[in-house]
Amino acid sequence: MTREELTRSLSAMRESTARYHVLIHDIGVDVLLSLETDQRLKAAPYLFRPPSPQRLSDGRKARLRSKDRGDRVAPESPPE
Repeated sequence: MTREELTRSLSAMRESTARYHVLIHDIGVDVLLSLETDQRLKAAPYLFRPPSPQRLSDGRKARLRSKDRGDRVAPESPPE
């Protein structure tokens, strides 16, 4: 790849990620506004924290590739 091709690809990826975040935030706002006040207070922090790469959507731990090509389990996030 040339520098220009790589730069264009990375730029497209950033734009796609930004569109994804807008969509997720719009959905999050709709969900929060549909909740009762006590539920909203509990759920709101989840809208403002970044997604964790250590967990997959179905709850399984993500697998990381080590330098020797073997799989290892991603470390747990520290408790909040």
